[in-house]
Amino acid sequence: MLNKYTSSTFDLARLMAAVVVLLGSTPADAMNMISLTPNDQSVQVGSDFTIDLYMDFDDVTIGGGVEVMFDPLVTFQSFDFDPGFSANFGMTGPTPGENVLPLEIGFGWLLFSPMGGETGLHTVGQLTFNAVGPGAVAIVSTSSSAMIPGPYYGPADPMSPMDVQYGGATVNIVSIVPEPQSALLLGLGLIGLARVGRVRSFVN
Repeated sequence: MLNKYTSSTFDLARLMAAVVVLLGSTPADAMNMISLTPNDQSVQVGSDFTIDLYMDFDDVTIGGGVEVMFDPLVTFQSFDFDPGFSANFGMTGPTPGENVLPLEIGFGWLLFSPMGGETGLHTVGQLTFNAVGPGAVAIVSTSSSAMIPGPYYGPADPMSPMDVQYGGATVNIVSIVPEPQSALLLGLGLIGLARVGRVRSFVN
């Protein structure tokens, strides 16, 4: 009887392990990240600049969403999904010029895709901003979606959000500095105008 019981318990344990593998078990050291690139850049005041949104998941996800916040030193212009991004449902993003924060970006993959979802490194899309305030550092940050579509989920447990790390980016906004040649030409022009003024005064 003891051997039978032990054998049955062993078979049950193997069956449970197989089910976990099929559903997409999570290694203890798995990393799932949403990041912005470049994460540090300098731009001139009044100019447009872009930041790429990336996902890099060790675990399989069936989709979710990310929120983007930013300082008032920059204004949002647009967001475009990358043409090579393979999300096949729920692709939602902010409208151009949207000024309601946070910006919501969502995407996902069908449950019956070959992997039951998607994993790996993907360029999700590109954010475009305009630099408004000079001489300051603006912060652009990402976080888990608290609205629709919500956080990321995996096929192994579609009721519990995945553990995801969210990154940000800093933007150093600098004033436009005249080039040396431009400054020299400007100086020569002012000197020329001053001399013309003196000549006219002498003639009169």
